[in-house]
Amino acid sequence: MILVTGSTGNVGREVVRELHARGAQFKCLVRNPDKAAVLEGAGVATVTADMDDPASLEPALAGIETLFLLAAPSSRLMLQELNTVLAAKRAGVRRLVKISVILADRASAATFMRDHGRVEHAIESAGIPATFIRPTGFMQNLAPSFGGAVANGYPIYAPAGDARVSWVDLRDVAAVAATVLTQDGHEQRVYELTGGEAFSYADIAALLSGLLGRKVEYGNVTDAAAEQAFRGVGADPWLAHALVSLYQSYRQGHFAAVNGNIERLTGQPPRTLDAYLRENLQAFAAR
Repeated sequence: MILVTGSTGNVGREVVRELHARGAQFKCLVRNPDKAAVLEGAGVATVTADMDDPASLEPALAGIETLFLLAAPSSRLMLQELNTVLAAKRAGVRRLVKISVILADRASAATFMRDHGRVEHAIESAGIPATFIRPTGFMQNLAPSFGGAVANGYPIYAPAGDARVSWVDLRDVAAVAATVLTQDGHEQRVYELTGGEAFSYADIAALLSGLLGRKVEYGNVTDAAAEQAFRGVGADPWLAHALVSLYQSYRQGHFAAVNGNIERLTGQPPRTLDAYLRENLQAFAAR
């Protein structure tokens, strides 16, 4: 039996779809009873627990052989995932698959990479055979982040310089996760997942210009201006700083690599950025 955490988030929902389509035996860990009811109504088994509450986790993990570990990005991610790892160890979970981030490293200066690296280290220390799935930036963050601005005639503003990112579609990440969860032989492996090509933000603006039939500009901004802007749209200080440190990693070239792991693991080439933009073009279109 597989237990899926983070099942109502963007990546988790796609993992649930993939597992359901494959007829896998799994259930979802859910904190909110209303969300549990929606999943149950769709024929997905659930168990109620809270990753912030260690006492609730061990009963939820009883009888689980494989754990899919995913917490939403927040200042509590590391604590939530560590709580779950320790509960999994006590419950006798035999295998763990974790969504991490490319070049995760507990000594990294970038918040996301550091926090995921520390959780990976804790999993290794716990002795649970694990697979770490490390994607680059998600295409699905582009429309929510920049769609409104572009639709209203503004540039894409980001502190990215001329950095290139091999954007990956989270549906491809979910397909890899489902493959790893339902097959043997992936233990003690690290899979870095990338798109098929790396693009700068200027490249994204150029692609959108062609698709929309009007000029879309890219405007590079300073880290300080970006952090202020993130906080201005509601990001808490932790998230605003984490996002700026992510862009710093972009500028250092950490997200530009391209590999063939998605096709090797799923048998299908990665979805393209052009296809994602076409699929979500209405988000960028003038209103």
